[in-house]
Amino acid sequence: AAFDRALLLTPGDVGARWNRSNVLLESGQWERGLDEYEVRIQHRGPPNYPKMPYPMWQGEDLNDKTIFIQAEQGIGDRLLASRFLPILKEKYPTCTILYLCNSQMHAMMWDFRHLVTFLPEGIPWPKADYGLFEMSLIRLLGVTPSTVPPDPGLLLKRARVQSGEGSVLKMTVPALKVGLCWTGNPDQDRNFERSIPLELL
Repeated sequence: AAFDRALLLTPGDVGARWNRSNVLLESGQWERGLDEYEVRIQHRGPPNYPKMPYPMWQGEDLNDKTIFIQAEQGIGDRLLASRFLPILKEKYPTCTILYLCNSQMHAMMWDFRHLVTFLPEGIPWPKADYGLFEMSLIRLLGVTPSTVPPDPGLLLKRARVQSGEGSVLKMTVPALKVGLCWTGNPDQDRNFERSIPLELL
């Protein structure tokens, strides 16, 4: 209600629209919230959201077409949204998906290589029919809180390969294995907001 009021007083206030979209998503109103969440592109702007030289995909048939998808936001957001790439490929089996992300993501998502063509950051715009920022897949695929697809397991498979599966301590008696994550990316400006000092654990 406060953000609705703010927008009545200052129509077009991008910050108020951005905050309202987050409130709507948090409250489970995904259809309206995801529509409003598109304001993030305007809110954050370049260089995070460059103007693409393609029409933005709005749900057109992608069979025999090429779509350029740019990863966005933090690594956690990219990993969460990655589950929608297999769905896109399943829906349009003859489409080509060009996926732009940093090299760290290439390594983590290597088992997606049969679904997407990885592109490194900093290259010229490739030839494509449509463009899209990754998080918009959720809206365009019509996902709701009750229809979020299960994780296809490709990231877990990659993690097992990289860790050597078997290198985790094997218990000789029935036991519960617990992993602790006390920090996010230390290079992230707001990492202190989502980290717990190790000594407190």
